[in-house]
Amino acid sequence: MRLLSVLLITGLLVSGCASIEQFQRKMDSYIGWDVEQLREQFGYNYIEHDLGEKRRALTWTWTASSLYPGHQTPDVIHTYQSAQGTIHSVVVPGNYYPPEYYEYVCEFSFIIDAQDRAVSWRAQGNGCASYPGPGPVLRHQTGSNAKP
Repeated sequence: MRLLSVLLITGLLVSGCASIEQFQRKMDSYIGWDVEQLREQFGYNYIEHDLGEKRRALTWTWTASSLYPGHQTPDVIHTYQSAQGTIHSVVVPGNYYPPEYYEYVCEFSFIIDAQDRAVSWRAQGNGCASYPGPGPVLRHQTGSNAKP
């Protein structure tokens, strides 16, 4: 049983590292992108900070939150008959596990140089390894491709 627990924990740690490495590779792939490309990819809901020397940081925040549902284990009724023929019942009440709220957050920034190109990035938060990447951006269609 102890060996199974150790293997399970080791597997979780390795899979967590793989997710962090995957996040790092994905973020590295954006180095060299133009500011407009980053805006199109991640959206326009960012915070911009002037870093001086014609450099700036563009910061996005991603959050995911939900609730693990609570549950109650059923009561267990043990019935047995004594040597004298008397029937006894013992009720073992079930356990209650309350719901648990969780939240993942990842705040990431791209450092932009004087030529409006991403030269580095930085991220922090408990959810960066879980960050799925930017979602689809909805756009208003105009012209002949617009549908009524």
